Amino acid sequence: MKFIGLLLLVLGTRLAFAQEKEPPSPSDLSAHKCVYKNTFSDSARLTLYPFSTYRTVRLVSFRFHPNNLPVGDSKFERGSLVQDVALSKKQLLQLTDILYNNHTEGEVPSLESLCSFEPRNAILFFDINERSGAYILICFHCMSYKKSHDDINFGEDCNEKLKNLRKFFVRNGVTFGTNTNTDRFPGETRSGSN
Repeated sequence: MKFIGLLLLVLGTRLAFAQEKEPPSPSDLSAHKCVYKNTFSDSARLTLYPFSTYRTVRLVSFRFHPNNLPVGDSKFERGSLVQDVALSKKQLLQLTDILYNNHTEGEVPSLESLCSFEPRNAILFFDINERSGAYILICFHCMSYKKSHDDINFGEDCNEKLKNLRKFFVRNGVTFGTNTNTDRFPGETRSGSN
């Protein structure tokens, strides 16, 4: 009898811990809030990779085509871009301010996007010979991004950072791909088709 009681206790405990976690509550999501703190000076921000290594930084937009992005590990197809803006020193400082002086308040919950990652914008980094060496692909619809290298410093993840980055793109003349109310833009192919 003691054995059956012990077995039921062990099984009950395992079942209780095996239950799926509930989705985060709105209060959990507010912990992902950005707080602006002027932690890094202008000069300090420019010493962070990739800004420390590459000479030119560009904001670009392009039409999404599955398995055929104009930006990749060893390619950059300028003719495929819809918009392309090289940043001035002032714009570069504004960009690094958004990336590095917005900090997470509280613990960051682990959340997965239900949106398909279909980037239409990117930040591109070029060396002195104008060769693309690093990039950050951005999907403003999903509010997510992918870096070409793990060592790219994107700063802390927080809710408002990508919203502020989207406004920065628009303010600097890169509007294609930033309208989050549009699912498909002219000239794009759907996921799964060529």
